[in-house]
Amino acid sequence: MKYQSFYLSLLKEELVERQKKNPSYSLRSYADFLGIHPGTLSSVFNGKRTLPLTSADKITLRLGLSPKEKMDFLKSLATEKAKFKYLTQEEKEKQVYLDENNFKIIAQYEHYAIVTLMDVKDFQSNPIWIAKRLGLSLNRVEMALERLISAGLVIKDEAGNFKKTFSKLGTTIDILSPALQKAHLEDLDIAKEKLGRVDVHKRNYSSTTIAVNPAKMEKAKMVIYEFRQKMRALMEQGDRSEVYQLCVQLFPLTELEEL
Repeated sequence: MKYQSFYLSLLKEELVERQKKNPSYSLRSYADFLGIHPGTLSSVFNGKRTLPLTSADKITLRLGLSPKEKMDFLKSLATEKAKFKYLTQEEKEKQVYLDENNFKIIAQYEHYAIVTLMDVKDFQSNPIWIAKRLGLSLNRVEMALERLISAGLVIKDEAGNFKKTFSKLGTTIDILSPALQKAHLEDLDIAKEKLGRVDVHKRNYSSTTIAVNPAKMEKAKMVIYEFRQKMRALMEQGDRSEVYQLCVQLFPLTELEEL
């Protein structure tokens, strides 16, 4: 099951409700109601583009959204637009989102590590080799591969080689997810373990403490996302031989006041 951003899910759910009441209700009629071109709406629904920001306020009014729904709608649209501009057309078509139905794949880091390892130059489709490279038990690797294959994220071809079925893997955005919480906790545990074991020249740990304007949080998230994509583009240049994890944490040290 693919995860869809809040704004897109809401648009599609509204269309479904209208078609339940009137089976002949068309996408063109829905686009006219929203005040956008039918071709634009079709491209948004097909994942070929995001909704124009210039239309967003008008659409939230026409849908009669509550203040919270409107805020969630605009936030999810802004986040998707920040992500979308970094993807090639092929990546847009092969982008896969995970949701809570894929709890273990999201929550346990070895799944991401294994599919990323498939991108290194000397990758071997051998669970023993994978286990050795990632410092994991063979049983843990075999279980992870079974889950990835079962979820349709990895296939094993006739020659016995493991191959990814996607170009980019994502998860939910700004939605409470027990699976993601578990994954982030695991990331922190791994970071603590690597801090004392990996040579300082082969890792980077840093932090800064700042006084902030909480109203800038959504913009800050987009800046962090853009930074992550720039780091990905930089570090993937040339021969790739290792798998790294980039973690960025931004959290309050003060007890938050209600805005």
